[in-house]
Amino acid sequence: MKAVHDTLPRLRGARIRMGHEPSVHLVPAGGPNKYEALVRMRDQLGCEACVYMGDDETDEDVFERSDPQRLLAIRIGRSLSSRAEYYVRREREIDRVLALLAREPG
Repeated sequence: MKAVHDTLPRLRGARIRMGHEPSVHLVPAGGPNKYEALVRMRDQLGCEACVYMGDDETDEDVFERSDPQRLLAIRIGRSLSSRAEYYVRREREIDRVLALLAREPG
């Protein structure tokens, strides 16, 4: 990790986003994040709303902009610092959540 921080000043316009340890994401400053990518995809597909699940620090871009009318954001794994309104404890719970969401009312 020290090597990444030591190299960062030489990578003009780069910023660090922490992933699951030991991964580190180096991305262009001002470059698109996961929220912007999600909005583009939603617009391309013509969807009015979507469900997003993530388990990484880089998913916080989506969680902090969650909109109850257009975006249901769910964190995988509890994190007290996360901005996600909802969470599931582990990945194996994802299928159950999707099945519940897919049920027709009534």
